[in-house]
Amino acid sequence: MLRGGAGEGAWIYDTADGSTAALDWSIGRPLKRLSGTIEEILGAETLERWSHAYVQVKLTDDQRPEQAFQRVQESYPYLASFSYAGAGRLTSGSTYSQKLQQARTDAEVVAGFLEHVRGRGPHEAEQQLIAEALQEVRA
Repeated sequence: MLRGGAGEGAWIYDTADGSTAALDWSIGRPLKRLSGTIEEILGAETLERWSHAYVQVKLTDDQRPEQAFQRVQESYPYLASFSYAGAGRLTSGSTYSQKLQQARTDAEVVAGFLEHVRGRGPHEAEQQLIAEALQEVRA
């Protein structure tokens, strides 16, 4: 494997005539894994250093930040992958099916789903939208 200023690559050796040829596998920009809170990932120093690279981003916030993917994608145009592995997601005390069984109202079912898929329940404005949507469905 070639490393250094020329990028990564390999050598091909032709057994028939004993010649060698270099292959350059460079992709034109660095690769970087970034892991941290959204504030750390979107911090000025981190952006300045890595916004031009292919990046893999893993967020570790306790709760999934609102519009996290969109915010990261806008800041890192070469975003290769995005994931959320926050502490709130890892320490959840009940499964989604348990939350469904405990729900007493349709609004609690929706809130449990939102908490399951994004690591936090609905905020006040979302609760109002949920209530309006459920009322409309019932009418």
